[in-house]
Amino acid sequence: MKKIISLLFITFFGCNFLSAQSVFDHTLARHKGNKIVLLGEWRAADTAKWREVIDADGVYEHGFLLVDRQRLMSGSIAFGALNRDNIVAFERYFRQRHGLSNTARWAALDIGSNLIASGTQVLESKDFERRLDERRIKSPLRQVRDFLRENPDHIDAKTDLLKEVRRRALHAMPKDAIEDLDTEKDLRTWEVLAAETDRVFNGSWLGIDLDFFKPEQNQPERFSKLMRNAFAKHIPKVEDAVRLEPTNNTLWNIWAWMARSMPDYKWEPFINSFEPIAFARNQRLITTSIPSNEACAWIIQEARAKNDWGTVVKFAKVARLFFYNPLNTRGEWVPTGAVQRLSVQAVESYPAKSAYAPLLEAHLMLGDIEAANNAFDEMMRLPWGAASHAAIAAEVARSAGRREIAEIWEKGGQINHLPYAALPFPRLYFPFFVASNNKPENRFSTQFRQLISSLPGIFTLVTATEQNMETLGWNKYDDERWALIAEDGKILAQDTAIPDPETLQALLIGHNVRSEADLYRKYISDHGSTPGVELTLAFDVLSQAVSRTATQSDDKQGEIAYSESARYLSKVLREHPEVMVNLPNISTSLTTQNESMKLLAKPMLANIESLLEKKPSSDALWGQWMVWKNIKSDDRSLEPVVERVKLSPLSQTGMVPPLFVISAYYEECKKNGNWAKVIMLLKTAWDREFERVCDPIEGNMPISVTKANIGNNLGIPLIEAYLHDGKPLEADEIFNAVLDCGGTFTTVSKIVELAKEKGFERYSREWEGKTKKMPSLD
Repeated sequence: MKKIISLLFITFFGCNFLSAQSVFDHTLARHKGNKIVLLGEWRAADTAKWREVIDADGVYEHGFLLVDRQRLMSGSIAFGALNRDNIVAFERYFRQRHGLSNTARWAALDIGSNLIASGTQVLESKDFERRLDERRIKSPLRQVRDFLRENPDHIDAKTDLLKEVRRRALHAMPKDAIEDLDTEKDLRTWEVLAAETDRVFNGSWLGIDLDFFKPEQNQPERFSKLMRNAFAKHIPKVEDAVRLEPTNNTLWNIWAWMARSMPDYKWEPFINSFEPIAFARNQRLITTSIPSNEACAWIIQEARAKNDWGTVVKFAKVARLFFYNPLNTRGEWVPTGAVQRLSVQAVESYPAKSAYAPLLEAHLMLGDIEAANNAFDEMMRLPWGAASHAAIAAEVARSAGRREIAEIWEKGGQINHLPYAALPFPRLYFPFFVASNNKPENRFSTQFRQLISSLPGIFTLVTATEQNMETLGWNKYDDERWALIAEDGKILAQDTAIPDPETLQALLIGHNVRSEADLYRKYISDHGSTPGVELTLAFDVLSQAVSRTATQSDDKQGEIAYSESARYLSKVLREHPEVMVNLPNISTSLTTQNESMKLLAKPMLANIESLLEKKPSSDALWGQWMVWKNIKSDDRSLEPVVERVKLSPLSQTGMVPPLFVISAYYEECKKNGNWAKVIMLLKTAWDREFERVCDPIEGNMPISVTKANIGNNLGIPLIEAYLHDGKPLEADEIFNAVLDCGGTFTTVSKIVELAKEKGFERYSREWEGKTKKMPSLD
């Protein structure tokens, strides 16, 4: 794991009283990565030339940051940022530190702030590239290529390779392209990506994670003959993979990336071999569907352009689930818990524009006015933008020659005034019950939970909000009541009396409500052996079986479920072990004493460990390893697994392995007394968080610790590790650093006693004395 630069001067001077030298060092440390530092004042024209150098082929891939006086003086005032009064002193210090002459006006530094080159004039890009080669400064692309030569089957590295090469291609791609590039431009822009795509898909590629397909954006590969030729060669094997794993969104989006880039590609036979299904539960942020909802959003765009209204109607139901893009998860480990956030970015006017508008047009063109009005009603039940949605619908009606309908739709509101539940956002739901009483712990809700406990994966029990009561036509003073709500928000049934199990079953059958497991079973029955679906079904059934046996000691249905899960897992493990690189995410707390599962544990663990060596970034694989290790109930150690895997050189620091693995690894290292490893983990977190506490310059970054808790959350664990490792001086530096930056400790009894136990009594006395003088951080 990459170690972040430690600001040693802070230990002695404190956060707000740093020496000039430490301020200067910190100023450079703030600008991460390769950089070109401009000294003195530069004309705008010359600065622009440097930007051209940075953007030039052969240099761009190194990711250089241009740091001029304006950027240098944009730091935190509290930390002693540079200003007009000390910028000259900084530049003098900078020249001395790197051995530059007084006439030097720029210097290029590598990621470790080591000098690469310097000079007085702007270099030509080729000259700068030559200097990089002479210093053997590796670009990210060269790093990952070198890594792949030694680890040719590493899936994460292949993913990083294609992402890095495509980044460079998009940088070179003309922004206004509307037709095929000429041969020379095509070679210059896309040749490398076409060659690498061909190389990757000729080898072991299953499990690769590419996000190159965005239905709301243009697909620049379509203007490259080189890329189209590569896609034409490899899309058949992607389609084969999709048939094996039709619930894998990533595979669908790789397919769509290729298919969308080939305007003449006949995708209809492949797509029409699938019936669209959405497997959605209320607790899922990312919906699984066949095809992926992103792919469906593109499919109906293409079908609409061809006036293929039947295809639009068929796939619009799933396409409406695409209305946001997940952003990268930010994960940073600290011993008291990790800051990890999965955020999403909404796509403007989606799904109203992307799914409902084509669906409305399709129904109108097919002459099905009733279906068009029903779709309009559903569109108006979306939780935001009713006025803009009405305007979009009215425009569709006008374009279809239905002015009278446009006038009605433009007013908004429901056409068919039926009670409905206002869903929190547009996505498929399994039907759910709503209790009008506002207390989820009441008897009515408790009885419903008991009633539906034997029907996992079908219902979500929620309490009616004021908004739902209004749209349902209920009154908060009504007696307790329930409603069975369809996926589009309409009421299927409602009553004030709790139904008996037979009545409930009849309702479900009558409205064709199925559990997710039953939908998977039907898919397998209709399409034959499908390892990806079988895997997902196996773990869905396994989770249900574990849940049942936890509450029922003698449960025949639970044993049947275990047998079904074991049968599918054994089959996939035997016939398609490579598919397990895409194992589904499951709760790491899942465990069982069932014998059929215990027999599977050893081969499952062996396969998962081999796959982790290819894809150590996979949260699902690590989670599955922990589950099967617990099922096997042995003393299998996490340490050798973590230390055996090799990370891609472009893996994001602090995110691979995933945070829950780092936490488990940390606890295991402590338990085994591997203090050097514990210190490495803690020191990485300390360097990062201490810098932020002292200089909160990256205000948009999630903060794991503050001045009030840095002592307890990071200081004490690191001090303890240093003491156990026989390094009291380093422990003392951490202790003083906490106090110097204004931090505090709630108690130091643990480290005081540990220091005495280890024979470091001088430090224990000093620490105890200093904490008595600590100011309050109220």
